[in-house]
Amino acid sequence: MLSLNRLSWRWRKLCLYICILSIALPILSIALIFVFFILPNNAVAEREFAYFSEIARLEELDSQSPWLAQMDLETEKAPPYNQRLLPLIHDITQLNSWDWQKQLNLYEDGTAEYPSQRFWLYVGGTAKTQRSGLGHMFTDQNGSCEDPPYICDSWNEGFNRLLEYYHTHGTTRTTKGVSYGFVDCDVSPMICEMWDIKPVMLVYLETKSPCTSEMDPFRFICSVKWTFVPLPLKKMPFPRKEMIKGRLVPTFPSAYEQMKALVGYDGATEGLELTGLGDVFENIIDVETGTVISNGGGLLSSLGSVMKARHWLWSGTHSKEEEDYMYK
Repeated sequence: MLSLNRLSWRWRKLCLYICILSIALPILSIALIFVFFILPNNAVAEREFAYFSEIARLEELDSQSPWLAQMDLETEKAPPYNQRLLPLIHDITQLNSWDWQKQLNLYEDGTAEYPSQRFWLYVGGTAKTQRSGLGHMFTDQNGSCEDPPYICDSWNEGFNRLLEYYHTHGTTRTTKGVSYGFVDCDVSPMICEMWDIKPVMLVYLETKSPCTSEMDPFRFICSVKWTFVPLPLKKMPFPRKEMIKGRLVPTFPSAYEQMKALVGYDGATEGLELTGLGDVFENIIDVETGTVISNGGGLLSSLGSVMKARHWLWSGTHSKEEEDYMYK
């Protein structure tokens, strides 16, 4: 009888342990997800929102200052450029984590609203040292570019120089109709994580046929081709030579010259594909079935589900006014 009671007590003790574990493990899992995923992502989202809010505030002050000064109205003045937060790349669209597909005229499944659109997107960031000045308040203090600082800086400066050249001299050769944008992985690490990329890099986005349409509501749905080009290039799509001491010798171009050769000439991305230096992913529309056929391991076709998760994260951490600003 004693042995039966002892055995029964052991079974009750075992059941108690199992019950405690069955309750504790889900709680521990939720706590770990909250600590290691939700809290860090929430901090990143808050920092990115603060950055774009400050950029928008400064742009509004810049637009108001001249005519308010003429009316002798006392108002907040825009700070000088050496004392304010500045984008990594100047005078072109900066993509943000909550709206980048709309900025590129794409749907959530990775297809496009229209054909015949072309975008060159620069992916940059600062070296893994503390970003100086106001950058501390709005960006990843550790930086996102894993190359030495002089490489990260030379490519950032090279793309800014390229844009300045286009502003003053216009586009060259056959690049008319191309739009430009950039991603700062310090500011918007969610985009770089979704695209599985790191600075420095160029991304060429082209929307094209075949297309299909839906009637309710009516909309076009077109194919998309992405070309990801890591920098610096190991081989140029076009040869370059320079006269040195009376002899024409092959030379490897600077950061500015490499990007100018890629961005300034149609056919450069095809040249990279032939040499295997560019990663190409495509979302092609099957006109008969209307389905999306993805080439590239489903990287881009999975963006819809990723964006829904990001939307849940953002919508759970911001007020109605902030969401109106983000999704306006």
